[in-house]
Amino acid sequence: MFQSRRRNLHWGDLDMSEVELTKLISHFALNNRSEGKSPRTESCYTEMLSDYIRWLRLTGIRETLSGLDVTSAREFILYQQGKGLSPYTIQGRVRALKASSSWLFAEGYTPARGAAFVPWLLSMTIRGNAQPSRWILPWEDAG
Repeated sequence: MFQSRRRNLHWGDLDMSEVELTKLISHFALNNRSEGKSPRTESCYTEMLSDYIRWLRLTGIRETLSGLDVTSAREFILYQQGKGLSPYTIQGRVRALKASSSWLFAEGYTPARGAAFVPWLLSMTIRGNAQPSRWILPWEDAG
């Protein structure tokens, strides 16, 4: 007699793990533009995150939020180091990953710090022209 009414979904009820990374990159770029970041910053982040997606595709890792984790971020950085890129170029890629993952958390795509995509917890050190040698967790001493 009465049909049950479909419940409206709330942002927190959605399965964010299946959101495509290409969509997230365009949302992140739109956010950067709305915050007044320079067009160069926006294009650098977009280019570097697109490189990450291409690498995911190359390795067969899903190009969704569920396909991102600390291990894949580390493997991506090692892949970049193996290509002979400068440490500063690699540091730029890490910076793009950190900025985008902070944004993912702030926007509610990841439920909490420490969730699936957390390369923002990590930072790399570059001393002089040395290749970045290891990831530093925030609770570790960089020295």
